[in-house]
Amino acid sequence: MFFLVVTLSASYAYIGAAIKFLDDVHDHNWFFRGRTPICWSLALSTAILSGIWMAIDTYSAALALALIISLSLTWKVDNRYFVTISILALLVAFLLGFHLIFLLPALITLVVLIPTFALDEILHALPNPTHHGFTRWLLHRRPLAKIMVVVLSCYFLFTFHHTLAFWSFDIAYDLVGFLGTRRCFGTTS
Repeated sequence: MFFLVVTLSASYAYIGAAIKFLDDVHDHNWFFRGRTPICWSLALSTAILSGIWMAIDTYSAALALALIISLSLTWKVDNRYFVTISILALLVAFLLGFHLIFLLPALITLVVLIPTFALDEILHALPNPTHHGFTRWLLHRRPLAKIMVVVLSCYFLFTFHHTLAFWSFDIAYDLVGFLGTRRCFGTTS
C-alpha cells in the first residue's frame, strides 16, 4: 500500500508540474534552447502516464476525465500540448483496456468533480473577483477542488491516498507556477 501511495503521488506530482510548465511556456511565450523537444517530451510522457493510471485505477480515471471534461467546457484546453495530452491519455487508456463501465464505482465522484473543477477555473479566470488580497489569492489557488477531494474522501467516494496524490499534483502545479513567476524557467520574449 505504501508503494502505491508513493508511486501515485509521485506520478501525479510529475503530471501537475509538467502541465503547469507547458501552460506557462505557451501563455508567456518562453523561448529557450531545446524548447520544442522538451515540451513535446513532457506532453507525451504526461499523456502516457495519465493513460496508464486511467487504465489501472478507477479514481485516477475519474480525476483525469473530470479534468479533461471541465477544462474543455471552460475552454482551458487551449494549446497543442493540452490537446495532445487529452487525446493521447484517452487513447492510451483505451488501448490498455479501459472501458467506461470501469467508472461505475466512481461515477458519483466524476459527477461531483466536473462542476467543481469547472467552477474553480471560472473563478480563477475572473480578473479581480474581490478587492481583498487574501480572497483574491485564495480564488487564484482553485480552492474548491482541494476541498472537494477531502470531502469526497470523508464520504468514502474517494480514497485518502488519491486525495494525497491530488494534493501532490496541485502542490507541484503551484510550485512550478511560483518558480515561473520568479523567472526560474525560460525567458519571456
